[in-house]
Amino acid sequence: MKKQKNTKGSILFRRLGVLAGLFILLLFSLAYRNGLSSPKADACGNGELMYQSVHITNKDTLWSIASEHYTKDYQSIPAYIKEIKRCNRLTSDTIHAGSFLLVPYYAHRKNL
Repeated sequence: MKKQKNTKGSILFRRLGVLAGLFILLLFSLAYRNGLSSPKADACGNGELMYQSVHITNKDTLWSIASEHYTKDYQSIPAYIKEIKRCNRLTSDTIHAGSFLLVPYYAHRKNL
């Protein structure tokens, strides 16, 4: 059997292919992380996603915080709770008094 010699061109071509594949994978993962999976603003597209820091008290639950800050930009309060948990990297519904939560909301521009 005769072995094929690797030329500089074929090695370079393979390396470029691997780099291109990694670059595409990076782009998809950044796009997913930065909003393709998060709820969108209203159909008019006139909302900018903002975050508010909320201090948690003894009486607070995720439901009470979501109910207080909920807007129609989100499908429902359970969907909004899911988004709050995602923003704060919570894996359960447990929150602790004295801590802070980031609560997402959409700031709407007024049509002129």
